[in-house]
Amino acid sequence: SAGVSNGRGAGQSFINSGSGWIYDAAGHIVTNAHVVEGATRLEVQLFDGERREAQLVGVDLRTDIAVLQVDAQGLRPAQRETQDPQQGDMVFAFGSPFDFRFSMSNGIVSGLGRAAGISEIEYENFIQTDAAINPGNSGGPLTNTKGHVVGMSTAIATGQGNGVSQGQFSGIGLAIPISMIDNVVDQLIDHGEVIKGYLGIS
Repeated sequence: SAGVSNGRGAGQSFINSGSGWIYDAAGHIVTNAHVVEGATRLEVQLFDGERREAQLVGVDLRTDIAVLQVDAQGLRPAQRETQDPQQGDMVFAFGSPFDFRFSMSNGIVSGLGRAAGISEIEYENFIQTDAAINPGNSGGPLTNTKGHVVGMSTAIATGQGNGVSQGQFSGIGLAIPISMIDNVVDQLIDHGEVIKGYLGIS
C-alpha cells in the first residue's frame, strides 16, 4: 500500500491525497485517475514513512485507472490474484480514509458486475463490498485473505444525489476488479494510453 498526494491549482496550490499500491518491481504505482487528475506534482509515501517523487506514466479516465512510477529501490510489489473474487469472499480494503494513513477494513464481496451510473467512467464493472471505504481510500488495494490484490477501491454509494460519490461510507463500496486493472495497467505501462476496440454502429 502507498499514499499518493498531488499538488495542483491555478495561482493557489492545494493538496489532494488518496491511496495506491505497488504494481511491479520497476516501481510502478497504481491508483485512481481521479486521485491524480490535474496534478502538477506527485508524491508517494511508503508504509515506512519514506516519501518519493513520482512521475505520471499514464491515465485512463474511462476506467478511472492511473499509473505512476517511483524509484524502485527496495520496493516490494503486491501479489495479484489471477482471477476476480466471488460473491461472499472475505476482502480487506487498505488506504488512508480521512487521511488516517495505512488503515485497513474488512468485509465481504456483496456483489459483482455492478454499474453505478458514474458519468465520468465509461466502463463500469465494479466489485461491490461492505468493507468500509471512505474518502482517501480511493486507489487503495482490495485484497483477499491471502493478501493478494483482487481489486482497487474507487467509489462510495451514499444514497445522496446520483447515489455515488466520494462521500462518507454507508455500507456499499465499489472497487475495480483485478482483471480490468491488469489489462489497463499493462497497456498504460507499455504505450502510455489504452486502446479500446469498438464497432462503428450504435
